[in-house]
Amino acid sequence: HQGKLALWDVKGDRMSFEADEPGASRVVAAGTGCLVRSGQEARLYRQGGSYHKLSANAEVLVAHEDNILLGANNRVRIFDGQGQEKLKHEVGVGATALGISGDWLVAGYPEGSLELHKLDDEEKHPTHHFEGTPSSPVERIIPGPGDTLVVGYSNGLVGLWDRDTGARLH
Repeated sequence: HQGKLALWDVKGDRMSFEADEPGASRVVAAGTGCLVRSGQEARLYRQGGSYHKLSANAEVLVAHEDNILLGANNRVRIFDGQGQEKLKHEVGVGATALGISGDWLVAGYPEGSLELHKLDDEEKHPTHHFEGTPSSPVERIIPGPGDTLVVGYSNGLVGLWDRDTGARLH
């Protein structure tokens, strides 16, 4: 990307905005704009080029449907698509991936473990252990069919778990 961030208007088939972002380490499509992590700072850019600073400390940055999940230390902040904070939640320290499945927040960790937290409970109360997780950092968590979770690991493994029981299905 050579230190440039470009937002593209897909319908108009043209670039709508370009900015210098030499420190960008992560760029994620989000609604009609994108999320950028530069250093530890997280920003939500909109099509016109304006941006909204979400946090000065972002370790994990995820766009999920109309939500933005931002993780740092042992806290997850959930924003709407416009960058307005909706919810804060406590999770274990060092989460490498975050996801939402139904009314649940899912956190993944460097040693491969997963935690499931009820979204309306702001404290750290994981519900159960997920069986058969590999010893590799969790990279991505997405809801699967039914009440399942699809989890990708840095070693290349992709697994399927039953969200409600923690049983590994594949």
